Amino acid sequence: MKWITFSLSLLFILSPLNSFGQRNSLDKSLFYAARGGNITAVKQLLARGANINSFTYDRETPLHAAASTGRIHVVKLLLRKGAIPNPKTRSAWIPLHHAVRFGHVATVNYLLSKGAPLYQKTGHGQTVFDITEVTKNKYMMHVLNGWRR
Repeated sequence: MKWITFSLSLLFILSPLNSFGQRNSLDKSLFYAARGGNITAVKQLLARGANINSFTYDRETPLHAAASTGRIHVVKLLLRKGAIPNPKTRSAWIPLHHAVRFGHVATVNYLLSKGAPLYQKTGHGQTVFDITEVTKNKYMMHVLNGWRR
């Protein structure tokens, strides 16, 4: 019986499938605070030791969460505090892809100004231009075309 308990504990510790890729509830809270735009909570969680680059099962980070909801103030804070700027999800989406998909122009402009790769492809081979065509967001296409070199 002791061996089974020990084995299950070891399995939990080593499991890559536990939520957020980390075993820390602070990390989970950080993800939701970033998604909700609660900058005060984000600052407090980081000060308490939350991992700024923690991720979900789908490998979404707090930066993905903030970008997908257009929380530019959180995006700026996370990048200033050392978040990996272009982390990829399981589907190879970076925060820029999320911001484009959901039409967050200010977030898109900020991420691009910080070096987000304009031509980065998702796991399905889509660029931000392809995503914009699918969402039929003409203004976003105009914004992205302004960043072409």
